[in-house]
Amino acid sequence: MDKVIKNIYNDIETISKKINYGNDVKLVAVTKTVNVETIRKAYKLGLRDFGENRIQEAIPKMQLLSDLKDINWHFIGHLQTNKVKKCKDFYMIQSISSMELLDLLANLSMEKRMNILIEVNSSREPSKSGVLPENIESFFDRLIKKNYHNIFSVRGLMTIGPLTDDRLKIRDAFKMTKKLYDNIQELFSIKFDTLSMGMSNDYDIAIEEGSTMIRIGSKIFGERK
Repeated sequence: MDKVIKNIYNDIETISKKINYGNDVKLVAVTKTVNVETIRKAYKLGLRDFGENRIQEAIPKMQLLSDLKDINWHFIGHLQTNKVKKCKDFYMIQSISSMELLDLLANLSMEKRMNILIEVNSSREPSKSGVLPENIESFFDRLIKKNYHNIFSVRGLMTIGPLTDDRLKIRDAFKMTKKLYDNIQELFSIKFDTLSMGMSNDYDIAIEEGSTMIRIGSKIFGERK
């Protein structure tokens, strides 16, 4: 695992230098089906950000690893409305895909502002959640009018690349999401710092297209059982 993590960081550095990219790219280790002993080992190797897809799997891990005070838990899966109440202890919710979810989260009693990303369905695949690209401006218009700035820290956008071996299609999806990321900031005079896109098979393309956060699971921990 140590060698794999080092190789990923080397890839990040190499690609960033190639494209003259000044921002740091954060690595989130996706721990779906990964046991707590392995997560603890990854933590000892220097990882601090971990992503979970399912609330019912994440909560027990978070409790068992609560002694790791500087660990950051990211929820990256499809968030169901009936699971929202269990989300308040995450460092970041990356998969906000509807105003209904935001309204439910806003009703939680939280000690500090919640970091969130708005998920974009850049591939337009019906099986995926996320705001469609043509609706993202109206979504942010409604979000800003909600006056939730004391509750949420909207850090940027997240997307999942299309399920295909066609790397040109993957690149197009990432390129379009980066354009939305830039346009929203300019249009609404807001500042983002996180563009989460890229996974084990396409993180190189994502970084080339401006990703500031990649979500890697199988490349670090092996194929899921």
